[in-house]
Amino acid sequence: MKRPITRQHAPTIGSIRATLKEKGILYCCFSNIYLAEEIFRCFFSIMKIKLLPLICLGLIPACSSYSASEPSFAPAPMIARTSPAASERKIQTTATMSLKAGDVEEAAKQAKAIISEHKGILSTSSITDQNFRSNIKVPADRLEPLMGSLAKLGKVTRKEVQTTDITDNYFDLEAALMNKRALRDRLRLLLEQTKEVEGLLKVEEQLARVQTELDQMESRIKRMRAQVAHSTLNFSIERQKIINPFGVLSKGTKWAFGKVSFF
Repeated sequence: MKRPITRQHAPTIGSIRATLKEKGILYCCFSNIYLAEEIFRCFFSIMKIKLLPLICLGLIPACSSYSASEPSFAPAPMIARTSPAASERKIQTTATMSLKAGDVEEAAKQAKAIISEHKGILSTSSITDQNFRSNIKVPADRLEPLMGSLAKLGKVTRKEVQTTDITDNYFDLEAALMNKRALRDRLRLLLEQTKEVEGLLKVEEQLARVQTELDQMESRIKRMRAQVAHSTLNFSIERQKIINPFGVLSKGTKWAFGKVSFF
């Protein structure tokens, strides 16, 4: 009964040579197929046992060399946004209001005082003897009171309020911004640990790109916060035309003379 070849009983090359010599078989002749198969099996068993530690030792320096020359890092865990509560809705409000007044200059003066009273800011304004036009930024919770006070300056001819819900866009951008900051911090840490010149250049290039994207995202989210915190009001005053009795009489006389000349 043949003994199975194990690690403990694996024959050596010397023992194989002795066996072949005793049986009178040449080293390079394998007329007996079964014996050839047995020899190859012994040989590969020896190779596996003897060379496996050397192969492992050879792979370790190679792995270390690759890690030093090619910097890499595990990706930062992604931050998922949570559904906002009803009180956290982000709403942009834009309103338009127009009115007519007999004295545009006086009405505009009073309007500016009212705007200041409601903590509003005149972004742009222009005035002529016929009209006054302005763009006003006011805290979101003061928009309705401001419009109510301005309505007392004359006859309201137009009043519109438009709202836009940007909640999803806002919180998506906020989550992306947090992930981008985490990536930037990991790149900075990797830059401190990298020693190879080529690796340093690669990390610096990635860090510059990420920082540019981060600055753009921060600018966008600041604008969105400002648009939510302050509403916009486009406000205008038109001069109200007053027709006096003499104007009506002159128009009637002109019409009568026109009819007479026709006949």
